[in-house]
Amino acid sequence: MTWLLWRQHRLQAAVAGAAMAALAVLLWITGVHMADAYRACRASATCSGSTLFQGQGYGPLQNLVTLTLAVPLLLGVLWAAPLIGREFETGTHTLAWTQSVTRRHWLTSKLVVLIGGTVACSAALTGVVTWWSGTLNSLHGNRFDGARFDTQGVLPIAYSLFAVSLGVAAGAALRRLLPALGVTIFGFVAVRILVEGYVRPLFQHPLVATFRLDQNDPISSGAWVISQTVTLNGHEVSNAVQGPGPCAGTGSRSQMDTCMSDLGYRMVTKYQPANRYWPFQFIESAIFVGLAAVLIAVCVIVVRRRDA
Repeated sequence: MTWLLWRQHRLQAAVAGAAMAALAVLLWITGVHMADAYRACRASATCSGSTLFQGQGYGPLQNLVTLTLAVPLLLGVLWAAPLIGREFETGTHTLAWTQSVTRRHWLTSKLVVLIGGTVACSAALTGVVTWWSGTLNSLHGNRFDGARFDTQGVLPIAYSLFAVSLGVAAGAALRRLLPALGVTIFGFVAVRILVEGYVRPLFQHPLVATFRLDQNDPISSGAWVISQTVTLNGHEVSNAVQGPGPCAGTGSRSQMDTCMSDLGYRMVTKYQPANRYWPFQFIESAIFVGLAAVLIAVCVIVVRRRDA
């Protein structure tokens, strides 16, 4: 069975290995250069988050790193959905089950290879991306921002496990490749949007900072700012904030802010502090690993109860 699986999936393994090797070499070369440039600018106190790497060709490379967001979905579509769905569709599973290979051994071998390969591939990818992004994390100081949270740490491994589990469960249940691909794509994207947009902010209760308009933002660097509102005497100002009559002729923006603060205006910011980065990573990873375990269980039940 091991030999058969290798024969079936050696091309996929070779393509994935070659792509990983090429990306690793590219990120290693540029990552070393970025780290050296960052150390030099810190030594001379000339670092700037917006201009340090400007004009050095790192924009497309950052876009490439951001695109690794799609790798879990690609694993689910290209590896997992055809793994069982294609065998059911073409009827080749019947030949395996009527030979010396039992249904349980057939399914276990496929799932072990799929999950093992997924963990190895996604762990290698997130390791390289996290290392390469270390310089930008230090420069910009916010790992919660944009795609950084989703492409670094342990979370990409959990995303990949969820994607391949969804793909293999869809293939087993639907027994057709194209419907399984559709369910995998739609299901993965829908769950990711739901968790990122609505569930993640609730992992821990956000902190609230209230400060005068003429004060510097007291929130530490690296925090995830969820919302910022302006209040007047404790009540949120829903309309556009305009300088009230007594402050209309105060001149500069800083004088305007001081005047408005004296009248009771405050900035209220809800945020997650930077030290919650790893707890959030592990909480969300646990959610997706749990969903993956449920989907693998569904796959096992469906295959074991399905007539040949």
